[in-house]
Amino acid sequence: MAGIFVAALFGASVTVFASLGDFTRAIAVLFLLTLTLTGLIFRRPLSRAAAAAASLTWWQLLWLLAFLSGLVFRARTSQDIAANAVDGWAIFRIALMGVNAGILILRLALRRTLWLEYLQRGPIAALLVYCLVCLTSTLWSVFPAWTLYKSVEFSTDVILLAAVAATANSVETWKKLLDWTWILSGALLFSVWLGILISP
Repeated sequence: MAGIFVAALFGASVTVFASLGDFTRAIAVLFLLTLTLTGLIFRRPLSRAAAAAASLTWWQLLWLLAFLSGLVFRARTSQDIAANAVDGWAIFRIALMGVNAGILILRLALRRTLWLEYLQRGPIAALLVYCLVCLTSTLWSVFPAWTLYKSVEFSTDVILLAAVAATANSVETWKKLLDWTWILSGALLFSVWLGILISP
């Protein structure tokens, strides 16, 4: 199955690469050959990854949204931020965190995940204190709206961690969280190397 997907990706990309320059085309073909060989060699792990993706839990999807909201797709100077603090990519990040916060509040309201008590335990309680300090710092911030948003964003991540703790009833759940975090981090590292190949 993974081999068919890689072959289809290769076929669909040939027309795009036909319009590229010689050096870029050579790099792209080399990358596609590497991707094809990787797909064939790691066919079994890829099929396991596909099966794991089909069995994602609700908190893994929220963890993915939190991960995506942390990605930065453009570089801005402080002047750009002052002129237009909320551009398209900022709206994208805010929307993802809004979805996360909404789902967490909804699950609490419906008593599906009672994460409030887990905010008061162990390391998560220490993170909550840090969140409260961040929120308080909005009062003397140079850019209060930005400080408030970043504080709420981090607080949402901490609440998500508390929700996972409320859901985790076994060591396997914590292992699943760590494995999922490693997968997302690995995908991010892969995107870095891909970016180096595409745009050195």
